Amino acid sequence: MYGSFRSYMRIPHVNGTVAAMYIYNTKGEIDIEMLSAVKPPQAYFAIHPGLTEHGRASSLTHHNHILGYDPTSDFHEYRIDWLPNLAVFYIDGQEIRRMNTNVPNTIGRLMFSHWTDGNANFSKGPPKETAVLEVANVSVLFKQAVHPLCNGCRLPPEVALLH
Repeated sequence: MYGSFRSYMRIPHVNGTVAAMYIYNTKGEIDIEMLSAVKPPQAYFAIHPGLTEHGRASSLTHHNHILGYDPTSDFHEYRIDWLPNLAVFYIDGQEIRRMNTNVPNTIGRLMFSHWTDGNANFSKGPPKETAVLEVANVSVLFKQAVHPLCNGCRLPPEVALLH
């Protein structure tokens, strides 16, 4: 529970899939997803359960980030720092977004998935050819520390973030 979760991934060039890295348990999750058909390329950051505002995903628990690069041409680092009441999302070492609403507080699993739902309004799949998500490296870091992202809170050894 709690830590820094990092991976180097290359997203498939084939339209119609969702590439995801997420921390999951039955009560909630923290997600980074990339939809291969969305142009310009974007990362989708989310915390579940999510909130809605006026029938749309709330910015308190969801954020779309335009990447500014082609995620199919090379590997890029995608990272989630999970702290008590805070999730921080990074791409290539740059902090992109912080969320502190509905952040899970129970142990979860780090998971990767590559899927399609056939939904024309979401994944825009199924893909018309084989699509492969490449994961070159996964790092999960933990350490006892006083961490600046949670206002100097002291984290016990089994849950502290190595920064």
